[in-house]
Amino acid sequence: MFKFDGNYDNLEQVQPFYQEFMVIHNSIDGVATNRLFRGKIAGLAGDSEDTGIFLLQQLKTANKRSEKIDSLLKDGYKEVIAEDGGSTKYESVVKIGNDYSKAGVTEYPKARIVFAEKRMFIVPKGNRTRGYNVWPDSLIFAK
Repeated sequence: MFKFDGNYDNLEQVQPFYQEFMVIHNSIDGVATNRLFRGKIAGLAGDSEDTGIFLLQQLKTANKRSEKIDSLLKDGYKEVIAEDGGSTKYESVVKIGNDYSKAGVTEYPKARIVFAEKRMFIVPKGNRTRGYNVWPDSLIFAK
């Protein structure tokens, strides 16, 4: 029986239910809302069931994000860390984490990254000043 430990960042607490969750998730047509999992995962039922399902959704997103990062690193990308100032041009800039998901991916070919006060802004090719702010929970990879 699952009992929530009070820590939403501890995704390991739902790891034993992940395989069963993914089997159900892969069988769903459309958006996999939390209510579609209620009562279907053995051992998760009880007072903390909704929280457990939420954490399983978060674990799925974290795994997807991790897989994308591993793929980028294998393809020769390097993580870009914010600097105090300046700018650098790259053949390809990939941002992981967007308005839709922590695992969302946006690619900018031949983009420039502008650094200012430990923040980053992506300026796509063809733009001089119009770019995109990189929020702290997003990761940037470039080559």
